[in-house]
Amino acid sequence: MRTRLVEQLAAEDIDTLREAGHLATELGARLFLAGGAARDVALGIPHEDWDIVLEGDAPAYARALADRWHGHAVIHERFLTATVRLEDGVSFDIATARREAYPAAGALPVVEPAPIEEDLWRRDFSINAIAVALGSDDWGDVLDPTGGMDDIDSGTVRALHDRSFWDDATRIIRAIGFEQRLGFAIDPETERWIRQAAEGGALQRVSTERLGEAILPLLRNSVGPDALQRGNELGIARALGAGAAFTRRALKGLDDVLDGLAALGEARSAEHRSLACLCALLLGHRVTADAIINRLHLDRFAARGLRSAERFLKTWPSGFEPARRDGDLWGQLRECDFSAVMALWLSTDDAQVREALARYWRRLRGSKPDFSTQRLADLGYPQGPALGQALREAVRVKLSDGASADRQFAVAGDVLKQANSKQNRT
Repeated sequence: MRTRLVEQLAAEDIDTLREAGHLATELGARLFLAGGAARDVALGIPHEDWDIVLEGDAPAYARALADRWHGHAVIHERFLTATVRLEDGVSFDIATARREAYPAAGALPVVEPAPIEEDLWRRDFSINAIAVALGSDDWGDVLDPTGGMDDIDSGTVRALHDRSFWDDATRIIRAIGFEQRLGFAIDPETERWIRQAAEGGALQRVSTERLGEAILPLLRNSVGPDALQRGNELGIARALGAGAAFTRRALKGLDDVLDGLAALGEARSAEHRSLACLCALLLGHRVTADAIINRLHLDRFAARGLRSAERFLKTWPSGFEPARRDGDLWGQLRECDFSAVMALWLSTDDAQVREALARYWRRLRGSKPDFSTQRLADLGYPQGPALGQALREAVRVKLSDGASADRQFAVAGDVLKQANSKQNRT
């Protein structure tokens, strides 16, 4: 690991970690690179933020580190942790080496200081139970009491004890995430423990907020669709009362999520990846947007998107039939946001329908007349439904017929004249 540490880190990162270690030594404490940071170094994965563990008082060390480097320290006394952010954007997550006790399954732990070896044994998986010393005298020394390096080399996700998923059921989600993101395989005994905890109701004891915090970051990743399918295989969906979400249709939708994102030009959007996965679940049997929103504690943006998707899936229960002309297609879909278009795309295998949906999203959405609406206001036409209809008709002839700005203006004017004439007759 000493070799990997030197090989995988930039010289300035090594200097930064050495200085952090020197400060700990000055304060009579021992500092370690641990958790995800140590794992990623071993895997050769670039790392910008540092997870470090202190045998000592982490909040006091964080304050000293922030003072020395003119950073900002955020202290969490209850959990003996702190975060230090430096002016250049580098962040240190600092934890006191500790033991944890869970007063109840699914509850937050009660923590107290402990030696680093005990801290490593209480972690979730062996690949996260590696520490690299950063002190002045022990720089680069590796602590690996649980065999995490062997599991990294073999590509194995292994929990450290059979109560792990009862202590914190969100570790089930993390196990799936590591398996899918790293291309690892969950150890057979660990998989058995996951199934036992899921069948025993461990996940139901997790708050909706914590469940969403565990699942949503995974869905923002490109492995999100595979992670959901793997969760279904492990019985997690049934444990959450969401088994009906994973019908053949929904599983097919998950298979198509990445293709759909690419077709709509949204492959790089993490938020849209997450929404696309959730839209696929709406294709399940008797699955509602509100059920997903409540169980995952979704924010307003995601909730609005899912409800929109649900509404437009119900608008065309037999499948969306796109108009041929661009103006008419725009008229059909103009109220659809990304989630609605994505849900409709996932709900069909028809290549022509999918092409029409992609054409709308990539080229037609947001279309407006080529003239200023002030021109209509200057003629005395007020804001109202008639004006909205006039502008929509202007967009329609623009997209379908390639009408010029003057022609669009004339069409809008005709609509408004007809509306006024009708109003006068009544």
